[in-house]
Amino acid sequence: MNEILDQMIEEKPLKMLFKLGIPAILRALFNEINGAIDTMFMGKFVASEAVSAMSVSVPFLLIVAAIAFLFTEGAGIAISRYLGAKNIEEASRIFNGTISISVISSIVVGAISFLFIICLKNTPSKYFI
Repeated sequence: MNEILDQMIEEKPLKMLFKLGIPAILRALFNEINGAIDTMFMGKFVASEAVSAMSVSVPFLLIVAAIAFLFTEGAGIAISRYLGAKNIEEASRIFNGTISISVISSIVVGAISFLFIICLKNTPSKYFI
């Protein structure tokens, strides 16, 4: 842990920005490519209704991802400030709290999604693939 902290303090900010930013950019790029491939696959091999179903579900996924991003970025900023002040205990406490919130919110979102799927069971089968 101290080696990473020392590296972040001693290296030039621009170098660290690229070192930490390139993986995030690649992750976002691959995520978008994955979505495009999913859409093409569903439209070509399944049915146009499948693309419609994806169009309905993607905004929900984006909202969930935005909320997760809100928690992780906020925690990342707070953790960075405490690590910069060399207050490892407080940074660790915030990290552990963020993990706990992430687990709890994942369970809540999963339960809501499961209930939504149960509600869809009454939908006529012609709307399903």
